[in-house]
Amino acid sequence: MDGIELVDTLKRNGLRIPTSFITAFATVRIRERVQASAALCMIEKPIEHTGAGKAVRPRARLRMTTGPRR
Repeated sequence: MDGIELVDTLKRNGLRIPTSFITAFATVRIRERVQASAALCMIEKPIEHTGAGKAVRPRARLRMTTGPRR
């Protein structure tokens, strides 16, 4: 199981963990899988010093909630 499959499996089981992938070896297929997944985005390295790098499907806003610990 890779990271993309892990994020999707967690979501199917009711666990939504905000996740961003960072990679230096993105292929077209990996980009497509991340876009179709529950991940927030994928950042490709090298990251430019003038910004956050090239992100795929960034979400405009991330809402964090707290709840009881298990």
